[in-house]
Amino acid sequence: MQSDKLPQNSIRNRSTPVKGVKIYSITRRLVLSLVITVILVSTITITPLYFALVSGESKDLLEKAEEYRARLFGSLELPLWNYDHNTIRAIGNTFSQNELVVKLVIINHYGITMYSMEKEHHADLVNRSGKIHHRGKYLGEFEFALTKQHIE
Repeated sequence: MQSDKLPQNSIRNRSTPVKGVKIYSITRRLVLSLVITVILVSTITITPLYFALVSGESKDLLEKAEEYRARLFGSLELPLWNYDHNTIRAIGNTFSQNELVVKLVIINHYGITMYSMEKEHHADLVNRSGKIHHRGKYLGEFEFALTKQHIE
């Protein structure tokens, strides 16, 4: 019975898997390629957006640090001039309540620490300091640190 035997180039012989090679259906290959394409396109699209967002937030934090520095200059000038320890402490306590502030030190012109606060923090900080003068006379200085932890 010759009709039971298939010719050498029949479909059945061509679809027989080679030893060690697994043949997938077209549906499975299409789904797999679609999933890979979606993952690649998503990664290519989201990655630059993420880095733009992070750099924008870092820039905002640097601007906040400069704004806080200017506010401390203005807030501490007269209390240091008048040597008003209670007002200096109140300014320090108010400033320290900000969740970004992890360190604040205020020192008078004698080198005496008028206010000091340091919270537990990580190494990634934005540090600022300044020397306060009133009518050309040195009154003291301050130093503070903001954490980047709350913006990430």
